[in-house]
Amino acid sequence: MNQREQRTDPFDHTDLGDFMESMVGETKDLWAVQKDYYALVASEKAARLSAGLLSSVVLSLAIGSVLVFVSLAAALYIGSLLNNMALGFLIMAGGFLLAGVVFMLIWRSGTRDKYILRWTNTLYNG
Repeated sequence: MNQREQRTDPFDHTDLGDFMESMVGETKDLWAVQKDYYALVASEKAARLSAGLLSSVVLSLAIGSVLVFVSLAAALYIGSLLNNMALGFLIMAGGFLLAGVVFMLIWRSGTRDKYILRWTNTLYNG
C-alpha cells in the first residue's frame, strides 16, 4: 500500500467518540422523521374518519327527513281512508314499532358484531 491509499481510507482515523456522536444524531433524526410520519398517517386517518362521519350524518339527516314526510303523508292517507286521523297515526306508529322490534332482533343476532368488525377493519386499513 502506498501513502495515497492509506489517506483515503475512512476508517483509518475514525474516532469512536465521533462515530457515537454521529450515530446518536442520526438516530434522533430517524425518530423525529418516524414521529412525523406516524402523525401524518394518524391525521390522514382522522380526516378520512371525519369526512366519512360527516357524509354519514348528512345522509342520515336527509333520509330521516324523507322518512318523516313520507310517514306523515302515509298517516294522513290512512287516516283519511279510515275517516279517523288519530287511527292513521296510530297505525303508522305501530308499523314503526314493529320495524324497530324486527331490527333489534336482527341486530342482536350477531349482525352488530359483523358491522363493528367491518367498520374497525375499514378504519384500520384506511
